[in-house]
Amino acid sequence: MNWLNRHLTLQIEPTRRCNLNCKICMRRNLNESNIQLSLENFKRVLNSGNFQHVCLHGWGEPLLNSQIFQMIKYAESQGISTELTTNGTLLKENLEKIFGSGLSIIALGIHNREIFLFILPQDLLYLVLQLIIVSLLQLKVKLPPALIFQSFA
Repeated sequence: MNWLNRHLTLQIEPTRRCNLNCKICMRRNLNESNIQLSLENFKRVLNSGNFQHVCLHGWGEPLLNSQIFQMIKYAESQGISTELTTNGTLLKENLEKIFGSGLSIIALGIHNREIFLFILPQDLLYLVLQLIIVSLLQLKVKLPPALIFQSFA
């Protein structure tokens, strides 16, 4: 049991708000769709265990939580790696905050072909180029987040 406590991953939902209405999403069946996690409650939950990694995702779009980057910075400052799953639609306007937060991993959960094709040529290509440029120009800073693609239906 002691081994289990050393390798805990926290999965937490920053918000249930979303800017999409994907067919596969169960969010539309939830009674409370505007719930948002506060930074204070995030810290309380994060500090309640011996977590090594925190995954920020759920039924909403995490980038709609106004305190998401503060959550990421706090977790990373505690030595806890962070991962965020996004639908990708808000990447472009949040790129500087994403890179500045210390985020370890960013995953794109895109479950609609049209949205994927919309994001790919604009935000995603821009994100990949930004990753390369930041890595080359600022070698002294933490590398930008890893990028993961989740399959879409």
